[in-house]
Amino acid sequence: MQWALGRRLEAFDRTLDMHISNLRRKLGNDDPPRIETVRGLGYSYRVPV
Repeated sequence: MQWALGRRLEAFDRTLDMHISNLRRKLGNDDPPRIETVRGLGYSYRVPV
């Protein structure tokens, strides 16, 4: 995340979460969702088939 944001992270930094939320909104509500949260790892993007 530090590389992606270009700065050090704070203890309760929610910047990346807001970016993901905005992307999900712009991509629409797909079932299954294109951006999946992987607990403890981050996010995964599913390519629609």
